[in-house]
Amino acid sequence: MLGGPPGWVWLALALWAGVAEASSRGERLALEGRCASAIPELTEHLAANPGDATAAWRLGQCALRQGDHAQAVEALRQALDHAPDLAHARLDLARAHYHLGQLDAAEEALAAAATLEDTALWQLYRGMLAWAREDAETAVRALERARALDAAAVDPAAAYYLGRALTQLGAREEALAALDAAAAAAPGSVWAEEAERPRRPPEAAARGWLELGVGAEYDDNVVLTGRDTPLPANISDEEDLRAVWQARAGVETGRRDATALGVIASYRGRAHGDTDLRDFDTHFPGATVWVQRALGEATAVRADYDLRYLWVDAEPFLFSNAGRLSLRHGWSADQSTAVFTSLFHDEYLFSVLDVPDAAGGVCPVLPPPFTVCGPPGLDERDARERDGWGWGAGLSHVLRLRLDPLPAVTLRGGYAFARFEGEGRDYSHDAHQGFAGLAWVLPGTRGVGLDLQAAYVHRPYRHATTFPDPGNLVAGQPYALSQIRRREDVVLVTTQLRFPLADRLTATAYHRYRDHRSNAEVFDYDQHVVGLRFEAALELF
Repeated sequence: MLGGPPGWVWLALALWAGVAEASSRGERLALEGRCASAIPELTEHLAANPGDATAAWRLGQCALRQGDHAQAVEALRQALDHAPDLAHARLDLARAHYHLGQLDAAEEALAAAATLEDTALWQLYRGMLAWAREDAETAVRALERARALDAAAVDPAAAYYLGRALTQLGAREEALAALDAAAAAAPGSVWAEEAERPRRPPEAAARGWLELGVGAEYDDNVVLTGRDTPLPANISDEEDLRAVWQARAGVETGRRDATALGVIASYRGRAHGDTDLRDFDTHFPGATVWVQRALGEATAVRADYDLRYLWVDAEPFLFSNAGRLSLRHGWSADQSTAVFTSLFHDEYLFSVLDVPDAAGGVCPVLPPPFTVCGPPGLDERDARERDGWGWGAGLSHVLRLRLDPLPAVTLRGGYAFARFEGEGRDYSHDAHQGFAGLAWVLPGTRGVGLDLQAAYVHRPYRHATTFPDPGNLVAGQPYALSQIRRREDVVLVTTQLRFPLADRLTATAYHRYRDHRSNAEVFDYDQHVVGLRFEAALELF
């Protein structure tokens, strides 16, 4: 029979087994996420075995999890000193430097770990570093890539920073979808709280905000004052360049559980350069009270009440108030649907003149400003009274399409119906509106955002208009009226390009086109408006 190994061999094996057990225990605790226990085990092991790169790497990972980024840098450097090809340790070193605010060192370590660029974590930190460098376009590409690779592994951080970067680029709908995903990924967490602020409209954020805008625009047909209806007496082909400005400010005044309350104040104005067109200078202040309640992680109901007052040529023109109730549901991080209903009342504050009636088919002596007379028995003051009540309802849907490696595109569309009962017969109508839009950050442009909006409105009126066709007027003679009910078909197209100039400062170039077709000649026209506007968004507190 052969004898066993010498005693010194057993002693060596026992010592080796103890060291191996100590090393595997610390690493096993680290891999199980039990870092509070793993760190002292790994620290003790490395004191005796400073060349164990794997143990140093695990210690660095645990320090990262514990938020001790300085210790993480020290441990990860130790690991890379003995195993320079350990790419995952270089990625973790980039993470540690990033959280210490050492951006140059983080970028160097991330570049050295480029073999991992097809992983979600590498793309996450590439995106966050780009965001820290104020390179929003690169941040968007990297963070979208990270979420496409493994959203569950990198959210809510990837979704949150993607939302912030998209906001900076002016892609609001895409930003809201990303921030919704961040909040949904970690409900009740700090991430969700931070995502809640910018992901809702500014007025729903838990702070005060202010938006300012100023610019100039060219209008080839200076008309359209009121709720989507021009002033018939003033339709012209007069063109002009005018200054435009606007301001909006809001604050959330209270929040309890899932319910928030706030107020908004707004003001818009314009002033024409042509002194002959100063009659169309406007001042349009308003105020809104809103309340919103979350019904779940992805569903919210909101009520708004608006007051608006319009001056034209420094004279009171319109007082309007409206209530709106909407319900929004997010189906996923990339699409949501809203349904809404509204009730509004318009009160026009100017006088409508009654045109003198013809007698026996002949006009009487006409006082200024009249040059023609109307049909017998027609009271234009009553018929053309524009005051009235209306209600509406509709739905809209937002869909975000991923076009990796290009920026995602956001599509939106919907339908709305409105019914207006005017006190005068001329303005009572129904309205059917279909609308669609597209928002996209143009690739290779460092954040230039394209926004296209189009709408078609079919508006059948209940009666024929009491306005005569201008081409059929003869001085001193009564005018004839059409017996065909008034009908309008309107096409609206808006194109905008947003250029980020600095954080919270953008320039917007835009073109608005309106093709207003009507079987009543006085309401048949088109209009082009081209402008440039500079906008700043500020957080007050």
